[in-house]
Amino acid sequence: MDGSGLLRRKEKAMSEVEAKSFLASMNTGVLSLSSSDVPYAVPIHLVFVEDENAAYFHGASEGQKHLILKSNPTGCLIVFNEKGIKDNVSPCKTGTHYESVIVKGAIQYVNDPTEKAASLSNFVAAKTGKTIQFLPADVKGTCVMKLSIREITGKRS
Repeated sequence: MDGSGLLRRKEKAMSEVEAKSFLASMNTGVLSLSSSDVPYAVPIHLVFVEDENAAYFHGASEGQKHLILKSNPTGCLIVFNEKGIKDNVSPCKTGTHYESVIVKGAIQYVNDPTEKAASLSNFVAAKTGKTIQFLPADVKGTCVMKLSIREITGKRS
């Protein structure tokens, strides 16, 4: 599950616990999909649900994302936060302070009205700190997707 073995700079790797904590703190990311060797990336709002080891996102129920998911229901999600510039006299040693997490996994549509309502309640709580309980009837027209995390890699600099 932890993909940190793939990192070139091991000293910058986050532990799985740190990566999940960072993912949980983020509300937006970029979802990357691929079909016929053509990449597609789209910004999304998300919420990470640790008990399910999954990121939920929602949006329109039609469009390019859905066309790609029909042929390849896997995705890669990146969340990141730039914290500033590492200033140095030498331009070659100037860099950026940042944190980033990449997750990979299968994406499925959430069709169960109770799960859909719970995920949308989690969205509201993550974004506003408010508790709103959606009823299954409230979420009929909302398209919710779930990325089940197979691999997670985190890095900070």
